[in-house]
Amino acid sequence: WTGTLTDPLVAEELSMERLFSDEAFASMSAQGFANAALAYTLHAAPDKVPKEALKRLDRAYATMARLVRIQGRTAYIASGPGSPHSAGWLANSMVLLALARAGQPAMQRHFAGDSGSSLVAR
Repeated sequence: WTGTLTDPLVAEELSMERLFSDEAFASMSAQGFANAALAYTLHAAPDKVPKEALKRLDRAYATMARLVRIQGRTAYIASGPGSPHSAGWLANSMVLLALARAGQPAMQRHFAGDSGSSLVAR
């Protein structure tokens, strides 16, 4: 959002800095991470994302990659770190959309064979 706000408190509450703060990240669900990433990438190509967003997005993608669970021929998004339970169909679809919008460099960084969260390694 690029409009102007007259109340600085409202502007702070709606800021991307607050959305990607350590405090917010600590309390986000899988769907929250997807929504945060999609705030930057849903309507823009991955290579058109603002420079200040790259580190934020990388952090969100890394977190979402750690939530991917594979069982046999199926995969799902866990409800939280270390959880064997699915985050539910809506969170799974939102994370899938966020990862699909991430672009090739982000997918290679978080899911390629040499990354710690490699799907092949799992």
